[in-house]
Amino acid sequence: MRITALFTASLVAGFLGIVQAATVQLPAFKHILTGTVITSPSESQSYITSPYGKRLTAAGYLGGNFTTPSGTLVANVYPNIGGDSGITDNNGVLHVDTRMTWKFVDDNAYGFLHAIGFGIPYVNDTLYFEFETDSKKHQDLNDKYWIGYGTFSGAIWSIYIFALAN
Repeated sequence: MRITALFTASLVAGFLGIVQAATVQLPAFKHILTGTVITSPSESQSYITSPYGKRLTAAGYLGGNFTTPSGTLVANVYPNIGGDSGITDNNGVLHVDTRMTWKFVDDNAYGFLHAIGFGIPYVNDTLYFEFETDSKKHQDLNDKYWIGYGTFSGAIWSIYIFALAN
């Protein structure tokens, strides 16, 4: 029994030494896109009440666009396809679940954005994105995860998307 206890203590001490020696490199991010999305002005009244909170039911997108940080137009938001079906829980936290369709301006291909996150309804939100496109010029958007945040000014949703810099 004493040998087992000594072995276990040695194993734990060795593991702690390895863990303490490990350094964690914090990720760096770069701003890649800024979106201006025109939301349906009636969406703040379009809820279904549930035991968990209020489910958004009619949050459509009327248009908008996405640009590079330097202002170059990348894509237009395709109107009336997609929208938000998130829920505002009973504590007032918005759980974002939105989809929108883009049309790239350089090759007229379509792209699809899915964003989930959380925030304060019609104030701001923290977001995680995934993209899907068959555009040959924008394949770099596929198979990656992106982060960002959004802010609201009336029916205008401003979205800032960031990618890993490494």
